[in-house]
Amino acid sequence: MKDYGSAEFLVNEELEQERWSLYLIAKASDNLSALETLNSYHRYLERFPEKASRSRASIDRYQIYENKVKLIEELNDRLKDTQFEDNRFADWSEREIRKVLLPLDLDFKDLEADTFLNRSVPSFSAKVGALTGSFDWRKRNVISPVKDQGQCGSCWAFATTGLVEAANAISKSVSPISLSDQELVDCDTIDKGCEGGNVGYAVRYVYEKGLMTESAYPYTHNRGECRKSGFTSKITNAYLLKRDEQHLIDWLTHYGPFTVSINVTNDLMYYKSGVFQPIESDCRNKPIGRHALLVVGYGTSSNGANYWIVKNSWGTKWGTENGYLYFVRGKNACGIEEFPIGALA
Repeated sequence: MKDYGSAEFLVNEELEQERWSLYLIAKASDNLSALETLNSYHRYLERFPEKASRSRASIDRYQIYENKVKLIEELNDRLKDTQFEDNRFADWSEREIRKVLLPLDLDFKDLEADTFLNRSVPSFSAKVGALTGSFDWRKRNVISPVKDQGQCGSCWAFATTGLVEAANAISKSVSPISLSDQELVDCDTIDKGCEGGNVGYAVRYVYEKGLMTESAYPYTHNRGECRKSGFTSKITNAYLLKRDEQHLIDWLTHYGPFTVSINVTNDLMYYKSGVFQPIESDCRNKPIGRHALLVVGYGTSSNGANYWIVKNSWGTKWGTENGYLYFVRGKNACGIEEFPIGALA
């Protein structure tokens, strides 16, 4: 893949535009579907204007998009209960996509030996959540807006700040204060910034040192020098929750959101709406990376599919309801119920 911001590309832009034009003419003469894909690509660039400057003369980018559109069409034909679309990732290379995910060799089993995470979860007065019911913390104004991690493997930081934001809003009965993801990226030395991290270690950092606000320590999409000065929010405890659907629902409805980590299958990148139900063999044998997210609620679809309401960190143009994901519940699909972490403030 070329570097479209390089001096070499700018010098050869005229030649690249000529190659681009010839390529499109050849494709258009081939069949009608090529023209339809080209028109779709133009509409795609209009939806994502930030891509136009680096993509308008790029044969490579168009070829990636062309292949992704075929995949998305196949997914929509095969999986009727889930919808997929040509979102921001539709012209990204495999290497670029892997950069926003956690590495596959990141071992969350370390959490099982982590003595910081409490296993003695506070008792529930009763089973406060029903397996077939619904609950959504967004409706109680304790969830901050969806953020965008950009091309940085910092999902672990965003999941952690989302957890801490909600825990503080719930305990203090206030609207959420957006906290600094960048502080975790820069200052949590156990984790690796844009190269990945572990929510278990990140919540320990918050417990010991607290977090500044996002406005005081804004996100830069890169790891830099730690610039911490004071803090706004901390937590009083963090818990490694049980791998049990009823237990997780009871925690969620009684105490608040919890983080999860999943194996990411390729189809998740292009999710639009519906209940995402990954194929188990793909979760085991074809993951492209790992990802940390925040569960803020649960529900059941009109056709009876149980799901978690999951807050992502890929911006408001991804997924459903401005950056969210409905992920199948109760099956530990792609490990979503394997290492849940909750926190109290």
